[in-house]
Amino acid sequence: MRPLVFILLASLLVACGPQAAGSTSQEGAAPAQTALADDAVARVNGVVIPRTAYEQLVAQRTQGLNLLPQEVALLRARLLDSLIEQELIRQAAAQANIQVSEAEAMAELLKIKGAMPNKAAWEDYLRLNQLSEADFLAAQYDALLTQRLRDLIFADLSQEVLQVQARHILVKTEGEAKSVLAQLQNGADFGALARQFSQDASTRDDGGLLGWFTQEELLDGRLAEVAFSLEVGATAGPIPSSLGYHVLQVLDRQQRAIEPERLAVLMESRYNRWLEAQWRAAQIEIVQ
Repeated sequence: MRPLVFILLASLLVACGPQAAGSTSQEGAAPAQTALADDAVARVNGVVIPRTAYEQLVAQRTQGLNLLPQEVALLRARLLDSLIEQELIRQAAAQANIQVSEAEAMAELLKIKGAMPNKAAWEDYLRLNQLSEADFLAAQYDALLTQRLRDLIFADLSQEVLQVQARHILVKTEGEAKSVLAQLQNGADFGALARQFSQDASTRDDGGLLGWFTQEELLDGRLAEVAFSLEVGATAGPIPSSLGYHVLQVLDRQQRAIEPERLAVLMESRYNRWLEAQWRAAQIEIVQ
């Protein structure tokens, strides 16, 4: 299964619901509900996700909707994934000694509640979303826990990190890549060859320039490995990827800050890879 990223507050309010019984909680945090062992819809490393919490979440997300059976089945699967994901986050946060107190979660609840026009509006909101105030408090706990875990995962990105500036020529076959390499060895201009032969339309007109990137930003792991192993000025190839064959040249290597426009994409990419690793490493049992 691939993880779903439920990081926005609105998503957390719906996706988290009551904490799964037996899930790891911190001192003073919103208390987990009690679930019987036979109430499990899933177990995550032995921790029960209650079927009652799951069915409550399904009811919240399907109320007022006229869905086809296959749409209901798809939604149910996605919501179960979201509950499993949140339990993986709780367990990882506990291992990292990340804590959220009940007072902190309550402060978030009161901030949102205080933004409502009046008490009736708050009660209407809870009723329309089939939430109790305890459910909402648990959602604030999970939202804070998730954000603090994300902050830990991204901690090094606030500093300068190793980046490489490179350019490449992408061709369809290994033979074409070898031909490009031979021309480079005979003194041909890399940029001119890129403009003539590269299949990468996004970089071809710039002579194959990829710009600055961290090792995490290249989608192909083999290409990234080669880029960060080469000395400045060195050229390598043919490097196979799902797109074809690359001839790669490293232009520079520096410790650099990541520009804001790249940072958000890199953070989400790293978080998704982290979640995928949690899924792969976990023992997850789905109870039919």
